[in-house]
Amino acid sequence: MSFNAPYLEAPTFSKNQYSFTHFIPNFVQNSKSNDPLATMAPSPFMSSSNNNTITMSGIHSPDIALINAKGINGMSTTKSNTTLSASTVDSATKLPVSDTTPAKNQINFQQPIGIIDKYFLLAELGQDHLYPVYLASSLFDSSESKDYVVLKAIPASDYRGSFQNESNIFQLKHHKNLLRCTEIIKNARFFFGNPPPKKEGSKPLPGNGYYHILVLAYQANGDFLDFVKKRKLDERVARYYFGQVLDAVEYLHLNGYCHRDLKIENILLDHNYDLVLTDFGHSVKYRDAKGDRLFIDESSVTTPGICPPEFHKGLGYKGVPMDVFALGKLLLIFVTGFNPFKTAKESDQNYSLILKGQWPTYWKLTQGWMKKKWLKTETFSKDFKSLMESLLHPDPNKRPSIQQIRESNWFRKTQPATAEEVKIAMIRAKNSK
Repeated sequence: MSFNAPYLEAPTFSKNQYSFTHFIPNFVQNSKSNDPLATMAPSPFMSSSNNNTITMSGIHSPDIALINAKGINGMSTTKSNTTLSASTVDSATKLPVSDTTPAKNQINFQQPIGIIDKYFLLAELGQDHLYPVYLASSLFDSSESKDYVVLKAIPASDYRGSFQNESNIFQLKHHKNLLRCTEIIKNARFFFGNPPPKKEGSKPLPGNGYYHILVLAYQANGDFLDFVKKRKLDERVARYYFGQVLDAVEYLHLNGYCHRDLKIENILLDHNYDLVLTDFGHSVKYRDAKGDRLFIDESSVTTPGICPPEFHKGLGYKGVPMDVFALGKLLLIFVTGFNPFKTAKESDQNYSLILKGQWPTYWKLTQGWMKKKWLKTETFSKDFKSLMESLLHPDPNKRPSIQQIRESNWFRKTQPATAEEVKIAMIRAKNSK
């Protein structure tokens, strides 16, 4: 079949689709149009539309020491009594420049852009978040030891329930593949000095209202997306990371929660290049007194690009089958380096092949685009195809459980790469052009 088949979408790119502007403290580093980090790998498959994720890349630092705060599972919940004024920022204690910080000539540690509670705001992270996200450091850090944290600010008046949803997950016993919140600060206010000029299209600074602040562990290796769009994952490396995301999602399910926003933008890598799942603003209990909840109408709102086909048919969805569908899309992105389809509905020219059961045609086209992008690729195994076809099945009742995924031939027979092999692969991806 020709790659110019009428139902095949041509490769296109969008600033808001798998594209990010990276930040380092007080210095905006804009991606050039020919920068391989600026867009996802060329393909006919477009990304999902809403990117309301935590982006923590662009800064590299030594491993941070997590704040030793008392509270539920090591997490402190406090109410801010900050009475600082904007002038406090101008006279703030100078921040040292560490010998381990890259591009020191481009970083101005002398002038934080603002303060909230006990934290200096060093830089805004990304512009595509639903809520403000900042790189920060504590006012009480010593000059010899400056540890980074990430602050996610959710308005106290937020009506979406995002703060409560995130807080519920952070109160669970910590799991190594879930982002850790070290502190929650309620009803805090921002104080800004003289922030750098805003660029066209950027979001305004937070207003004078009150915010609930999630103090999140900084992840040294940043966004998983930045690696995958530069180099697709070998199947053994994909098996390593898929096992980790499966562990994280299973842990949520065992505690009664579904994530409902599983996408590659919500995955970070820690200092060991292990996977860390983030963004629990849509995470809710998937069962109630009546049994499995049906999310429909307003309760179903999440990222449209990862919603299963039953959602687009107006039937709503259940939390666990929805997460399983999103896991399938994630795994396919891991091994191809591009997004398999934009939305799971009949009008999507790519997913329509799946809806019609035309998997042979779908695999042929996908393999062709992989060869066009990556030049040298391996043919998908029968076991891999079988697992993918079950994960992305249009009928939610025919999708496998997580235990069935673990028992699948591909998951059992594919030997995951070792931690050292994964580290080498990701370093190569980071350094590739």
